[in-house]
This record gives sequence, structure tokens and C-alpha cells, in this order.
Amino acid sequence: MPRITAKTVKEHRENVQTALVDVTEEILRNEPGTDLTAAAIAKRAGIARNSIYRYVTSVNDLRRLVIERYMPGWMSAVTAATEGIDDPREWLAAWVSVNLEQAVASDHGWMRNVVVSAENQGGRNPHVNATIDNRCSFTRAGVDVVDVHKRVNVHLQEVWEQLAPGHGDIYMNLTMAQLAVGFRALEAGQSLDEVKPIVVQAILSIIPSEDSSAPGSSAADGPAPGSSA
Repeated sequence: MPRITAKTVKEHRENVQTALVDVTEEILRNEPGTDLTAAAIAKRAGIARNSIYRYVTSVNDLRRLVIERYMPGWMSAVTAATEGIDDPREWLAAWVSVNLEQAVASDHGWMRNVVVSAENQGGRNPHVNATIDNRCSFTRAGVDVVDVHKRVNVHLQEVWEQLAPGHGDIYMNLTMAQLAVGFRALEAGQSLDEVKPIVVQAILSIIPSEDSSAPGSSAADGPAPGSSA
């Protein structure tokens, strides 16, 4: 075990774990394609290789901790942007906007690549590609993406229930699909100023009108029997 320099064992443990996460992020950011190994991380952190397992159970734990360190800031930004907004349409527009902004600020594409590297150590298989919506890939990388989405999407379904009573879950999933399109556009190099208004408008456009929610009023039902339409 490394020599304890902190005031308490607990503080020492936290310091070493932070150092391990810092080193892991440094390798992932600056050396893409390099195998992430316990030996490489331990050497840079200044501890014995086997000592890593006093702080984490696997290298994938460190991948997870690298990604999760960005979650509190992301969620705080979402809360700050939507807090106090009573109108559901305004809330939805603010929610979509801030998530796109945080995707840029937190480098969502890079976080996705952290998952790709877990699936494809050393780039041995050029066909491996973890997409934003590939939850199995994130799970294998040690990231509980279901839990992450639950935390980030808090209140989204409630707002959709106000806008589309009884169908909040469907509209929430449609929103996430549109948001994923925005994330991919940002990762491909399009600017936030270009992407944000398009995605916000696309999501707001699926809000059902009051008339369309009335029984028998949907255009999707087709013309009435005998109609000349």
C-alpha cells in the first residue's frame, strides 16, 4: 500500500482514487487506441500494480469513474436551466438546449469513444463501433447507462404527460431519439449554433395539438367511410 501522506486513511484513499481516475483520463484522452492496463495506470499514478485493486475492482471501474465525474456538472446545468419554468413547452425547449450544450461542454463524443475502446482494446477490430444508443456497449464498459439516463431525464416524462396525457413514455423516447441525432451531428463537427435550433424545433413540432388529442380527430385515422377525400 502506498505511504499515507494524508491526515486520515479515508482522505488518503480518496486522493489515490482521484489520482487513478486522473491518470486513466489522461491516457484515454491523449493516447487513443492504447490498451488501458492496470500496469500502465499504476506506473503513472506511482503505486504498485496490485495496489490498484485496493481502490477499484477492475480497469473498467476506472473508465466508469472517468465518465461519471462529468455527470454532476451535466445534471446541475440541466437543473439550473429548467428550474422555475412552469410552461411545459418552454421547459422542454430549455431541457433540449441545455443537454446539447452539455454534450459539447462535456465532450459527449469522446465519452462514447471511451466505450468503443473498452469494446475494442488496441483497435484490433475496425468494425467495432459503439453507438450512442448501444446500451450493452456502455454496460460492458462499466457504465450503468440506464441509471445515467434516469438521472439526466428526470422530469422529462412528467412534462410530456402534461403535453400528451397517457403517452408520456412514447414522447420521451421520441425526444431521446431526436436528441441522439443532435449528439451525432455535433460529434460529426457541426456547430452548436447550427444544430440546436434544428433539434429543438424538431422536438417541439411533435407536441400534439389539443384538437389532435380528441377522440376520432387524428388525421392518421384516414377519411371517414364514404368521404370523397
